[in-house]
Amino acid sequence: MPALDLPANPASPGDVVVHVVPLRLSDLSTNALDAWDRLAARAADPNPFFRREFVQAASTSYGKDPLLLVGATGSEWIFCLPVDPVPRWRRLAVPCLAPWMPDVTYLSNPLVDADYVEEAARALAAFVATERETAALILDPIDPDDASGAALTDAFVMAGHEPIRYAEWERGALHRRAEPTYVDEAMSAKRRKELRRLRRALGRDLGGEVELVDRSDDPSACDEFLRLEGAGWKGSEGTALLSNPATAAFFRSMGESATAAGRLQILSLEGAGRTIAMQCNLIDRGTLFGFKVAYDDEFSRYSPGSLLEVDAIGLFHEKGLAAADSCAAGDSEMINRIWPDRRRMQTLIVPTASRRAALIEPNLAAEAFARRVARGARARWGRAPKS
Repeated sequence: MPALDLPANPASPGDVVVHVVPLRLSDLSTNALDAWDRLAARAADPNPFFRREFVQAASTSYGKDPLLLVGATGSEWIFCLPVDPVPRWRRLAVPCLAPWMPDVTYLSNPLVDADYVEEAARALAAFVATERETAALILDPIDPDDASGAALTDAFVMAGHEPIRYAEWERGALHRRAEPTYVDEAMSAKRRKELRRLRRALGRDLGGEVELVDRSDDPSACDEFLRLEGAGWKGSEGTALLSNPATAAFFRSMGESATAAGRLQILSLEGAGRTIAMQCNLIDRGTLFGFKVAYDDEFSRYSPGSLLEVDAIGLFHEKGLAAADSCAAGDSEMINRIWPDRRRMQTLIVPTASRRAALIEPNLAAEAFARRVARGARARWGRAPKS
């Protein structure tokens, strides 16, 4: 096992030997936590959901101790992937290393040292090739085009454990332009005109100008977001963060640590002293990641979410950010109508060396058959099948 708690410098590329070690978050020393922070700062692909402060906030608030697959050389972390060992995943009735906290973690590309991407990928593939306690490693969602995603896919194939592509989709994204033409490219002139009309009408209703306010440094912003979301339809359905003490505690803890690190953005659409809509984003090394949005149901007829998104895209350009990932569902009509670019995402199932891995394909075939039968039944009864 690597000496993960000793200060050390990684070897030069090409000389490094990476080992993957499963570690529990609760067992990490201060030195190991510092190594995690250093890895996140030099990772090939930014992922704020796998930064130490985010994982610790979720672990503490939900009372779950994640398993970390850590690749190291000497004491320096080269690779980190939080996972959750579970007896089954969705309809896959075999033990799996499943995604860690999928309800709040919207990207599963691991943290990989930019100088050791190939070495780290081979190390995880070697771990999978010897893993026998669980039947599969689930990566969901993963960007297969990022440096880490592409290297992992290649390494799994080379190790004889080719990933099964369970799902693939695209979600809204932004790539920096020389000029702020994002909304103009994505939306028709008619729709842009309609949003301007709605903004004017909202201002008349409020009796004051509607403006974007950056509340990232406002200590009360997290609680204001919780209040706004809880007062809306999510609160009525019991899905708001405030509906569960654990989710509210997580949001506050995560927000506090991310603010201290300068990685939290909270934006508010306001007018005449009223908060109309808010969004919470995470910023990691020049890339923005959407996290949570909320709006006042009283003003839903003015499309406050769309108005806020348009203003937020303007601020994205103003701040000089390089890219943005909406982290929205692939079928999000509002995001897809406003964000001009797309990020390809996949759900990958990577079979391990376990004998139970042989059950994966039959499980997936049975699931596909059940879906076809269900679609046929809905069609016969005159209801359109779900896509």
